[in-house]
Amino acid sequence: MAVLSITCSLAMAAKRHIIILDKPVRVMANDINGRDIDEFDHYPLQVTIAYGADRYKFKTDLFLQNSNIKEALQKQKTLTSWKGPYLLVGWERGGGNRSRGYLDTVFMLKKGRLVYLGEVDSDSVGNGVFQDWYDKYEGNDLTSHAGSPVIRLVLEEKGGRLVVNLEKTWKENQQRLNQNIGLIDIVLKDKKMDSESKANELSDPLLFHSVLAKYCKHKAELDDFLDLARKKLDENKMTIFLQILSGVIPGELPRPAIKVMKY
Repeated sequence: MAVLSITCSLAMAAKRHIIILDKPVRVMANDINGRDIDEFDHYPLQVTIAYGADRYKFKTDLFLQNSNIKEALQKQKTLTSWKGPYLLVGWERGGGNRSRGYLDTVFMLKKGRLVYLGEVDSDSVGNGVFQDWYDKYEGNDLTSHAGSPVIRLVLEEKGGRLVVNLEKTWKENQQRLNQNIGLIDIVLKDKKMDSESKANELSDPLLFHSVLAKYCKHKAELDDFLDLARKKLDENKMTIFLQILSGVIPGELPRPAIKVMKY
């Protein structure tokens, strides 16, 4: 009976972990909560990444409805890919509609070592660049969530770290910029709209434009957007507007969402 018990325990343990990738880097995922079907549709996993003496780990929380741990482990496998020299291993926040809820951890083989570069948006690598979201003011006191100044970032690997390419980032956001310019033009020409309504309609696009321009070091455009904001926003809105803008640091990376540990 003791041998049977040990055999059953090993079999159950085998169902709760998976080798996602074996070469050139080993990636494994392990179940954390120990339940086959999760009553809250959340499947927390620990992911480990190993190459020689370099070992990393982090936790992810997969949100899967009407599922089980086996399917969760298989999903984690689909979120992992080798795109030499980069290893991308997916992470999830556990649901929700925030912009950085689905990310990839990025590792790189460099001079015989496995280096952790950082986080990027899920499935965003291509043509030697990565993408992410500048979400510092996704929640703020001036705009709606949908209208918040979340900027699409273009990142490149340089010297074993991820850095933002400011000009590519500026160009990447031109579609939203142009849409907002069209909206601003419509609002400004609307003679039936009172000043308070105009201020409410203009807050979102003007803040996005100003944050983008400061972040990308486009001073002339920033001055134009600020001049219009000062003319159309009331004192209270302008105070919040300037407080937000003062915290924008050109080229800064988003605050890390994933705790990647080296051990």
